[in-house]
Amino acid sequence: MSKLIITGATGTAGFAAYLAALADPSVSNITLLLRREVPSWADLPSNASQKSKTIIINDFSQYPEDVISQIADHDGCVWALGKSIQGLSEEEYMKIHVDFPLAAVEALKKAGVGSTDKLFYFVYVGGEGSDPSQKSMFLWARGKGRAETELAKALDTPTTRLLVARPGYFFPAHTGQRQNQKSGIGRVLDTTLGPLVTSSCMGLPAGTLGGFLVEGAKGSFPNVSLANNTQLKELFNSLQK
Repeated sequence: MSKLIITGATGTAGFAAYLAALADPSVSNITLLLRREVPSWADLPSNASQKSKTIIINDFSQYPEDVISQIADHDGCVWALGKSIQGLSEEEYMKIHVDFPLAAVEALKKAGVGSTDKLFYFVYVGGEGSDPSQKSMFLWARGKGRAETELAKALDTPTTRLLVARPGYFFPAHTGQRQNQKSGIGRVLDTTLGPLVTSSCMGLPAGTLGGFLVEGAKGSFPNVSLANNTQLKELFNSLQK
């Protein structure tokens, strides 16, 4: 049985991972790190209250001792916390997408997660086009790429591992979720471009992404450190046979 941590559970990727974890009988406990409680629009299964708990984090750059004690004794983490680049400066974007996950990793290491017999897997949600070289003209690509590089260094320990997921285009499966998880522009793009992209190799069902993230955090892909859109679909589907 696995005990998992999930961040960003009110967003598309994080919510998909949360639903996948709730549906997975091999996941016994889910700890959500959130800025606020799971909203009322979230259509959750009946086992949500028994299987999961929420820790409210006001500042993801620091973790007090009482939080560190609560995130100990977990087997993996899905880091899906993020924010659209709209309206953010480069400094703000880097803080959310680089500094926050690095702070979480340090807190997890302080909590003593993982062992040489059972590694702790930290799954980071990046994106197709992430650029670790930092040469991209797109801020989001540089930010995600920098996070991948820094997290790989921070998690290169005898007891922890990093798995980077680089999904392509994905969006909420249900209209109600889309109304609450996407901005106005995002909803328009989903409606107009969604059917086209979804039918291409860059499309990715949210359920597949969520399932992959949970399997990754459980340690189902011990020899994989990075999976692009096509690879993560293939890896997840290979477990369904």
